[in-house]
Amino acid sequence: MEQCFHLSRGTRWRHGRNGRLRPAALYDSMVTHEGAKRKARMVKQHSQVINAMMGVCDLVVVAGAWVAAYEIRFLWFANTGLPGAPLAVANLLVALLVSLLVLSGMGLYKPRRDRSFLEELGQLIKASCLSWILIVTAIEFTNQEQYTRGMLAAFLPVMMAGLILERGTY
Repeated sequence: MEQCFHLSRGTRWRHGRNGRLRPAALYDSMVTHEGAKRKARMVKQHSQVINAMMGVCDLVVVAGAWVAAYEIRFLWFANTGLPGAPLAVANLLVALLVSLLVLSGMGLYKPRRDRSFLEELGQLIKASCLSWILIVTAIEFTNQEQYTRGMLAAFLPVMMAGLILERGTY
């Protein structure tokens, strides 16, 4: 414990780190400020880890929705041939990239301490619809062969439900 000195007019003085005398109030505010900086760095580092984990979970949900839509379209309603595996994987990568960019662009990886779940639910629905529109546009205009619209139609509700359930868990 450091010693406080009362030298003049009731002002308390303390020795700082460098041995100089400083007013105790100034010293206390400096110590508090340095501690707050340290805590803010620690929270920021933990926040980056949490945001990365949220991004990975979102990518897993989008990939699962893509596989589920593929199953629904081609295994339950199989009246046409299956598309090639390279085409399905390439389109999956497009879906993952677009959805990650849209979800981060909509601010869904920022802390939500001040937002309600209903507000985040609205943002998730908007982000799902926007990413679906961009995915459909990218797939329709970049592929040489016609890609099935049934799978793309099944992808939106499955992805939206998956993201809502995933975000509702935490």
